[in-house]
Amino acid sequence: MPRREREQVARDLKPIYTAVDADAAQQALEAFDQKWDERFPVITQAWLNAWEYVIPFLASPQKYVA
Repeated sequence: MPRREREQVARDLKPIYTAVDADAAQQALEAFDQKWDERFPVITQAWLNAWEYVIPFLASPQKYVA
């Protein structure tokens, strides 16, 4: 992945892992998927495969989230 795209992908992933709750994260993942799935489908699939581990993290109080 070229550096320019890597930076854009990283920027577009951030709303997923900084979401305030699971619903917001799901919406951010869907937006990411719409933009990048054709080019990098494995990224969305990786998030979906790990989703059961992501959801409890998002349910944690914000004071514990960096």
